[in-house]
Amino acid sequence: MHELVQVQQRVKGQEGQSLLARSVREGVAVYVTELVTGRDTQTAPMGYGRLHEAVLWEKFQSVMGGNDASAWLSNGTSAVDRPAELGYFIGRQICKAYARRVGKRDETIRSFLEAEDLVAIYRESGYGPR
Repeated sequence: MHELVQVQQRVKGQEGQSLLARSVREGVAVYVTELVTGRDTQTAPMGYGRLHEAVLWEKFQSVMGGNDASAWLSNGTSAVDRPAELGYFIGRQICKAYARRVGKRDETIRSFLEAEDLVAIYRESGYGPR
């Protein structure tokens, strides 16, 4: 289902995109999958992320504008002391915050799939754990 959502996204490639944009793209796929299936994603990154969200966000913020995603995405074999793919969790949380602000499910999904500027989703989300 995750990959089917990504095929529908206007932004296809990830070459040259920031860690933030790439994480939001993955987060869109995770969040829309959850909306369609009616189930939260139960993976190691999601469970760990929920427990450590504020600390992860602090670390993520310091590198999110750069292009190096190696500590956050596609790091299944290199993750140490924490689960791999935590960029999916951060992206999902940004999407959840955005969806709460928009309030309308269909409008939210359309915005996610049609977005050309994934960083704008973050800016409009108001995300940032306290």
